[in-house]
Order: sequence, then C-alpha cells, then structure tokens
Amino acid sequence: MPAADQEREKLLFVCTFNLSRSRTAEVLLIGHSSYEVRSAGTHVGARVGVTAELVAWADRILVMEDHHAEFLRTRFPQHLVDKPLVALGIPDDYQPMADDLFAILRERLASHLTLGSGAES
Repeated sequence: MPAADQEREKLLFVCTFNLSRSRTAEVLLIGHSSYEVRSAGTHVGARVGVTAELVAWADRILVMEDHHAEFLRTRFPQHLVDKPLVALGIPDDYQPMADDLFAILRERLASHLTLGSGAES
C-alpha cells in the first residue's frame, strides 16, 4: 500500500458494458486513500470503452471474467507487459449498484486489495 506521500495505485476495472460490475467496483473504491480508480467496458457500446490510454494509465487491471482479460491481451499486449491483470470471476448476473454485487466485489477484491477503512462503502 502506498505511503501518504506517494501516488495512489491506479486501478482499472473492466467488464463488458461498464454499466454494472466494473462501474460498481469503481464506485466502491472512489475516495479510497490508497487507490485511484476508473472503469471501462470491452463492448463497442460500453458506457466508457476501454482504450490503450486507460490500459497504459493503470498500475493494475481487474477484470470481471476471463474473456475480458483475453480481450485486453489481444488488443493491448504492449500495455500489459509487467502489469498485473486479475480476473475476479464475477458473472454478468447483477444489477448496477445492487447490494449483492457490492458484497461479491468486496469478497473477491479482499485477497487483492486493502479495502479497510479507506474505502467508501
């Protein structure tokens, strides 16, 4: 975890349409003292589409399903060198900002991030 005088770690959350899963993950961590967060989707019709600039910006990328990781590896291989890419295994079965989606995000993120008191929840 970065010290107070260091930059916050930049996290990019990715799902398909950037409406439910990745957007909810972004909202979960907005205002966290250790992380700067953004989210995007892989589909051409995504709310915010994933771009080379977003992938390059991120220190770590967390995707909801394996096929999102494959999309990024295929489209942006040069930006993924030595960059952690984590698949959380969260299917597209949730409504945006739903309590059960926040719960599974907290559960799956717990082994990858320090959620603690710095997260707004």
